Amino acid sequence: MSARSLLPRTLLALGIAFAWGSASIAAPILLYSIDFEMQTVGAVVAEDQGPFPRSSVSSCFSCVPFQSNPLISDSLIHLDGHALELRVDENPAIANEQVLLDVPSQYSFYQVEVDLQNSLVEVLGGNSTFTVFFDAPTILPLRFLTQALLVLPHSPAQSLASQGRLHLVMNVDFEAQRWTVSVGNVQGSGFLDPGFYSELRSVRLALTGGSLESRVGIDNLRLWAIPEPIRLLELALAVLALRGGCRMSPKSSSGR
Repeated sequence: MSARSLLPRTLLALGIAFAWGSASIAAPILLYSIDFEMQTVGAVVAEDQGPFPRSSVSSCFSCVPFQSNPLISDSLIHLDGHALELRVDENPAIANEQVLLDVPSQYSFYQVEVDLQNSLVEVLGGNSTFTVFFDAPTILPLRFLTQALLVLPHSPAQSLASQGRLHLVMNVDFEAQRWTVSVGNVQGSGFLDPGFYSELRSVRLALTGGSLESRVGIDNLRLWAIPEPIRLLELALAVLALRGGCRMSPKSSSGR
């Protein structure tokens, strides 16, 4: 078959594949959508264990050695309205706070999006650290070491230009075994270690140790799961094979 005669078939197959794939790809599934506006200022963050999408997070009381009582605040200058505030307000050596987003593990692609106010204070003897953990079940961490220093997974530290409101987007793709991060002026990506990361169990946001003055604000927290899409190239090849089989079958029948 000549390339010229194959081209219309290929274009037709790709068109069918695009239409079929677009109709068949499921929309992203919103698991969490939290802006904290309905929660009372000064109260411990409300827990939500209901069906998805959920409108709150859970204090991770069972996550030893974390002692969690993050509060709702309206005084974070870089975040609008109510927000969740993590703070070190006890002995910095043992006082840590974190929240937990429990997730269904049947999906292959997840995206976390959140606005942050990073007010980590540098002190002698050890700084506070804010970390976004992806438990997969091996831990994939994104660490904020200071207001101006960020450590991407399996990467050296990078400088953050903004010290006010930061918008963080992080994707984890178990099908492609990759992660991507965008926060402020920093973008990065890398591969997951095969065999160590298999499925997402939870996402945790944690402030640990360091200085009593350290604060991290969290707002507009979103977590999506995205079902595996139909691959258009595979679909196009399948359509081509089907069309070829249909064209050959009358000839085969007539030769019998």
